Amino acid sequence: MKKYIKLLALFLAMIMLCSCSVVNGAITSIIESTREAAASESPEPSPEESEEPSDEPEEIVSSIESSNHQFGVAFDPDGSFNPITSQNRLNQDIIYLIYEGLFEVTPEYTARPVLCTSYDVSDNLLVYTFNIRTGVKFHNGQSMTAEDVVYSLNMASNTESSVYSSRFHSVATITALDDYTVQIVLGSPYEQLPLILDVPIIPEGSIDTAVPSGTGPYKLSGSGDSLTLLKNNDWLNSSRLPFDQIYLYNAETSDTLRDDFETSRIDLLKIDPTGTSSITFHNDYELFQYSTNIFQYVGFNYDSDVFSNEYARRAVCYCIDRETIVEDAYKGRAAAAVLPCREESILYDAALSEKHGFNTARVKEIFEEGGFTTLDSTGLMYFETSLFMQPLTVDFIVNSENPYKVASAERIAEVMNENGFSVTLRLLTYDDYMKALNTDDYDMYLAEVKLTPDFDLTTILTYYGKLNFGTVTYEDLSLYIKGALENSGAALDLFILIYEHGLMAPVLFKDQAVIAPRGLITNLSPTAANSFYGISDWIINFE
Repeated sequence: MKKYIKLLALFLAMIMLCSCSVVNGAITSIIESTREAAASESPEPSPEESEEPSDEPEEIVSSIESSNHQFGVAFDPDGSFNPITSQNRLNQDIIYLIYEGLFEVTPEYTARPVLCTSYDVSDNLLVYTFNIRTGVKFHNGQSMTAEDVVYSLNMASNTESSVYSSRFHSVATITALDDYTVQIVLGSPYEQLPLILDVPIIPEGSIDTAVPSGTGPYKLSGSGDSLTLLKNNDWLNSSRLPFDQIYLYNAETSDTLRDDFETSRIDLLKIDPTGTSSITFHNDYELFQYSTNIFQYVGFNYDSDVFSNEYARRAVCYCIDRETIVEDAYKGRAAAAVLPCREESILYDAALSEKHGFNTARVKEIFEEGGFTTLDSTGLMYFETSLFMQPLTVDFIVNSENPYKVASAERIAEVMNENGFSVTLRLLTYDDYMKALNTDDYDMYLAEVKLTPDFDLTTILTYYGKLNFGTVTYEDLSLYIKGALENSGAALDLFILIYEHGLMAPVLFKDQAVIAPRGLITNLSPTAANSFYGISDWIINFE
């Protein structure tokens, strides 16, 4: 039956290719290839005796043989499934079906308990004590204990290739107090610590295993190109899972990925509509857009002739026409960001965002405050140095490989040129862009970074932060960043400081999407981390 559905879908797609015009989101859409390389939680069951652990792959046995429908997703057989070190975008998505963390991040950027049942915090906010859910088994039959949690978090923190390592900078020690209690001691208070504890938990000693055992709703079975996900009957809500088996299909090329989705071999696909590479899909599908913590901002070279001047940096902050960039350049696939956090976050403040938005009148006021002046009819502004009058001529660099970033930079440069600056926009390949950043060969740059779910700016603004390319310097800035982590209310002090001294200029947060055949899935609510978030609440309608 399925093969006839596939043939019919392919036939219809061919007809549409010949006769249909472009229809937003349904007939033709240019979207990101998920094969593009990366640039980053009811009652408890009773404890049971664990079986002898086994890392041998299970034989593939379909538990839905009587059904004509098979739910399929794409995977990369050459990519890693290790949940702590894998940077393969296709496989990273599947990982959340296999593994669980102490918490998971909700669409509202809050922490929902998964393998943790409760936790306590000391009065000085330096000691967190987490109570671990009992009766949880890994897919190999081994019971999960606090030692596995401690091991997983330490590996995430200390393994060089870990995708989670940057988020543990405030953590001093992680220890097991007993079989089901974990204690984390911090070097400095961290109010939103649970938000960064969505790290997948694996068995102690398994970091070098290609596919460590997990505790999630599905378990990986098979080998090589022949892989499938089987329902984990030991999972807490296994009776509510929509599939007994999920089929994994090798997406060898972008064309394979497109063809498999258009013929319903692949039923769910995570995409980046504003990414660098793109695929054109022609079948009828639904697009489920979701917010991410991928942050685009303007950074400054603090050693440049222009942006060593604080007033020049401050002026740029009010030249960012974010709404136009989002609507025209990003076609609504992003959210304007005056503050360096999503509107959904508890850190967000609407009044502060309104105060510091796009405002060319404020640009003029800042020039007056800084003693800037024009010397001719061009409108170019100058400021006085000890040697001469310095014009606001700006070398602005951007990675040329993404047309959306280029369009964003072009709009920023356009507004700046209309308001006292003379901007030269330099479009560079990724390698040349990184070389310019690392050799201070620029005045201003447009960048994107995937922030942690708590919107920690440590890597961007602290002196030794690995993304502090312009060497952002301000007295006590590290204390402001620590203060924002210690108390979410103090984040406002940090945001105010950013605008008072022009430390950076937020632009937007990207949105991404999941696509599925129209009408197939109800209650699909993907998050920045997990396309399968809330899978036990899905309703499936195979026609």
